Amino acid sequence: MSLINKMLQDLESRQGAPSHGGEAYRGLRPVASARGRPRAWALAGVLVAAALSAFYVTAALRPTGTGQTAAMPFSGEAAGYAAAATNDVAEASAQSAADASMPEQAAIRSPVADPSVPTVAPVPTADVAQTEPVEAKRTEITIASIAREPTPAPQSNEPRPPESPAARRKPTAISSAPPAEQGLLDKKVRPLTAKETAEDHYRRAARLLEQGRGDAARSELVSALAIDAAHHAARELLAGLELQRGRWEDAGKILETGLQVSPGHYPFAQLLARVRMERGDQERALAVLEAAAPHGARDPDFLGFLAALYQRAGRNADAVKTYRRAVALRADDARAWLGLAISLEAEGEPGAAADAYRRARAAGGLAPALDGYATQRLTALKAR
Repeated sequence: MSLINKMLQDLESRQGAPSHGGEAYRGLRPVASARGRPRAWALAGVLVAAALSAFYVTAALRPTGTGQTAAMPFSGEAAGYAAAATNDVAEASAQSAADASMPEQAAIRSPVADPSVPTVAPVPTADVAQTEPVEAKRTEITIASIAREPTPAPQSNEPRPPESPAARRKPTAISSAPPAEQGLLDKKVRPLTAKETAEDHYRRAARLLEQGRGDAARSELVSALAIDAAHHAARELLAGLELQRGRWEDAGKILETGLQVSPGHYPFAQLLARVRMERGDQERALAVLEAAAPHGARDPDFLGFLAALYQRAGRNADAVKTYRRAVALRADDARAWLGLAISLEAEGEPGAAADAYRRARAAGGLAPALDGYATQRLTALKAR
């Protein structure tokens, strides 16, 4: 059960990691509402109408030879602006002309284009009498040039309202999303990799074990390894389940496959050596640990296990070397000190053995039987 508990604790530590999905949405803002467009268009229409009224008044107040105002052609865009002006503007223009004591006043309606002026296609309007050719040409050139500069040739005869600043900025706001943010959003919907899918199966297996559903957990672990054979935690947990049920052969095959896939993962070698020890195959168990020794050289538990197998095999010199490496890495390992003392005594070093026995008892944590054995051997060595 210690292996299973270790896997569950590892799962809990993984699940405690913070999520960064919110970064993908940092900086994104909703597009501005277009409620203000009608009000902005109305304001723009009033401003344009006022400007055109000023032109009309100026033309009407100029001195003429016959006392009659000529028609003033201008571009289709300007005609659209004039059509959008209110009747009050037209009446104000007429009143200004009357105040200037004009002999005759032409009704100012939608302008008529003059073929003699190279302008854009005019909007059809009512005919107006022309009695001042010279002054009319000046007025036509002035107004036509003003109307022609800001706008291109119209695409249709229908006037169109001017665009508001908010309408012009909207496409820019939509298309100006930073590429980095768009890339982050794409990552949120990408399919899971094989490793991620195997990890999901492993997590489900751990949750099922917490619920006591061992068979369902085993199926999830088998699926995880079928997708990603190098998922070490899933393989260790599956082997632990098989060992718990007494399925030694199945556990051994699972671990052997793991060493073939990941030769440097020495915990597989530790578990496989234990399986072979339980099956009475001590020689093969030692061979497995020796092959993995370069990878587990910094793990005191691995070294203590290897030294114990050396001791069982009667290779006490190798056991002494390995035990000393283990206590150098973890000085309070009472079992390693006890094993070292036994091998030193077997090698004929009573003084070093007695010191190791004392260190074993001082470290604490020995089972009562082992502590009693250390006390007995220490007394015997002192009597020599």
